[in-house]
Amino acid sequence: EAALKSMRTDLYALYRQELRANPGLPEILGQLDVPFCVASSSTPERIHLSLELTGQLPWFAPHIYSATMVKNGKPAPDLFLHAAAAMGVSPENCLVIEDSPAGIAAAHSAGMAVFGFVGGSHAAPSGLRSTITAMAPDRVFDDMHALPDLVRSLRTKKKAH
Repeated sequence: EAALKSMRTDLYALYRQELRANPGLPEILGQLDVPFCVASSSTPERIHLSLELTGQLPWFAPHIYSATMVKNGKPAPDLFLHAAAAMGVSPENCLVIEDSPAGIAAAHSAGMAVFGFVGGSHAAPSGLRSTITAMAPDRVFDDMHALPDLVRSLRTKKKAH
């Protein structure tokens, strides 16, 4: 217990020092004309801290969902299905923005559209783009500024079908 608490303290100190939002994210979120939430594998405490440190908490609260709220985390669909139900949106009308293979698998299993985001600082060094692309998300993108237009284009495409 003490070792875990010490590790958590060190991690949160590192977050406070290093964690940054994607440039322009508040403006980008402000352009989205659909409801949105966070559905993360992290603990509620860690999600809250991350959002607070990056100035995103007001954009997402209270719509913050953690894998601790469901029986099975990603790659199981449970968390995304829980978030959709809590938001009052059917899975086929959801879009997941994911930067992990487990999350893309979870979105596919939940019957949700998914965009693979490969613009995070962790993506290039780990070769994540090729892994994510191979999982066949609906779209792969690396610039968060493109998100509002990508969301609109998906909505237009769905209405046409």
